[in-house]
Amino acid sequence: MKRSSNIVGNFKKLVKQMEKKALEGVKDWEEKDLKPLADSYTPKDTGDLRGSYLSELLPTKAPGSVFTYRISYGNGLVGSNGENYAAEVHDWPSDKNWTTPGTGPRYLERAKNETVSLLQGKVSKSIKTIMNQRMK
Repeated sequence: MKRSSNIVGNFKKLVKQMEKKALEGVKDWEEKDLKPLADSYTPKDTGDLRGSYLSELLPTKAPGSVFTYRISYGNGLVGSNGENYAAEVHDWPSDKNWTTPGTGPRYLERAKNETVSLLQGKVSKSIKTIMNQRMK
């Protein structure tokens, strides 16, 4: 009986370590890959929108979820009609006359789509370090 409880305890520790490493991989991707690209795609008129970037770890109660990591722009910015300014700009048509070259709609979505494979690689690599340490 004691041996099985040790196995369960060790497995729970391993899962916690893997969750921690997965979060480190997500944060690394967000800081080094997603944010710089998203900022370069985000319209810059006054700079307020670029300055409103927010990433945060949220508690989650969703079944099967370990953590929720929210990434957004806006952070309280309100447009002239009281709408969420970041969401409004994100959905503007692509043929709008954007004041900063290379910027435009779907700025966060575009950056996510272009870097998601890096996210997958970083999370996998982070988790593999735990598995490799355990196998020694």
